[in-house]
Amino acid sequence: MSKEKIGFIGLGNMGKPMAETLLRKGFDIWVNDLCEEPVTELERLGAKSAKLAKEIGTLCDIIIVMVRNTAQTEALILGRDGILEGAKEGSLILLMNTVEPNFCQRIARIVAEKKVSLLDAPVSGAPEGARAGTLTIIVGGEEALLGKCRHVLEAMGKNIFHVGGIGTGQVVKLVNNLAFYVNSSAVAEATALGTKAGVELERLLEVLTVSTGNSWAAQNWPSYRERKVREGDHIKSSYDVMRVIKSVAKDMGLHLPLLEFISQQDRLEVLKGTAFHSKMTNSEGK
Repeated sequence: MSKEKIGFIGLGNMGKPMAETLLRKGFDIWVNDLCEEPVTELERLGAKSAKLAKEIGTLCDIIIVMVRNTAQTEALILGRDGILEGAKEGSLILLMNTVEPNFCQRIARIVAEKKVSLLDAPVSGAPEGARAGTLTIIVGGEEALLGKCRHVLEAMGKNIFHVGGIGTGQVVKLVNNLAFYVNSSAVAEATALGTKAGVELERLLEVLTVSTGNSWAAQNWPSYRERKVREGDHIKSSYDVMRVIKSVAKDMGLHLPLLEFISQQDRLEVLKGTAFHSKMTNSEGK
């Protein structure tokens, strides 16, 4: 196993199982998060912790960022006690969260002044994929840099794609998210229709997943729906991503009517099926 130190900042719904996977596969991991609980749990598994992002920058050769949004990412890299204050020449930052493509390009230019490199490498595959090490990882940036960290990415992911220059990984991730949000909304509406008509959900999905209405959302509907309804707070992140997609589309002069529609829905109510209840009126009773 390579002796380089891997920094991992952001130990949430996806980040924590990704870091756990790296630990299982023998990597030397340093972790940081605002919440103490996931840090403590990972320390029990063999990780080392750093109080500040700056320390991660000083200690680590490859630094993975998996925080929630662009604002947090910028503060983490460029802010006081941020990664760049401590980052050493030749180190590599991997933006594995979902942020704006033009943000990746801007940050890459800034860190390059300190001879630090950056790739955007957002992921898809849900927490299950993070735990199993089967994520899809979509990389934007210099292909030579991918060679420097491929062994780390392959420890977390089954499918590694290099799609172009810096920021293009984020573009492809946003494309994937848009398709998924539309698919999951469609499955929620379709299953509400089918079950309301008296068809059992299990039988309905059995047919749907071998027919033209098939999708990842349909294949994983019961577990996906249950998790999202139970952990409703994570739905907030989908609205953050939709805002990013809208911003990118606006910059390109694109109008995306399906995105406009689903971004105005209460996704928790959609997943519960309660968003589709219609009120019937009896005009004869008036």
